Amino acid sequence: MDTGYQGAVASALALMDARPERRGLLPVSEPLRLGRSELRYADPVYGVLTQLKIGGCYFAVPFSEEGARELFARIPAGALVSIAGAGYAPLLEPDIEPSCYDLWVYEGTGPVDGGAAGISIRTLDAADLDAIERRYHMLDREVIIDHLERGWVHGGFNDAGELVGFIGEHTEASMGMLEVFPEHRRRGYARALEAALANKIISEGRVPYGHVAPGNVASRALQERLGLTIARPRYCWIKRPT
Repeated sequence: MDTGYQGAVASALALMDARPERRGLLPVSEPLRLGRSELRYADPVYGVLTQLKIGGCYFAVPFSEEGARELFARIPAGALVSIAGAGYAPLLEPDIEPSCYDLWVYEGTGPVDGGAAGISIRTLDAADLDAIERRYHMLDREVIIDHLERGWVHGGFNDAGELVGFIGEHTEASMGMLEVFPEHRRRGYARALEAALANKIISEGRVPYGHVAPGNVASRALQERLGLTIARPRYCWIKRPT
């Protein structure tokens, strides 16, 4: 173990934990703590920059506009970047419209209530790859395979044994990939799936969180029913030109 690097990681985590918006920095601090990302830069004045080991996305936590410029100068062309703070996005690529999402975090003291939907939930595997690929198009095939191999994707099955939907954990330790098949919607399955994953995360001593587009009314309503609340800052994704 590189004790120097581990010390730098501990210092970066302490920097983020000391911030007033620390709860909103979970998508950066949690994968770093879990060893799913690499620390690329940290400075008490400028901020923190990490990179996911799977997929290579950079996560930037600027502490100021000056810090944003310092962090962005370290991100190569062609990289996908997630920026903690929508106001900093134009400093990276002023001519590119970013994709921005609110961070929803569960801060309750007990388990998440999944409602009364009658489905059983189990971890999916490579045999379920085709069913996922037919309905979910936000991740590359290799990433979906990786998540299946790691046991990060879970499916819901009705009494007839049919797969009715699925949910997964992203590399940044956030909940996502939530999909209920059209013919099985409006039966409470989405709530049951997300609650099951949230409770699994809680059982591991972690905090459940996920990103939702501001205009996704149905997903926002689901988060509210499950007891999640918005934590700032808002995250924006930008793909740098090559």
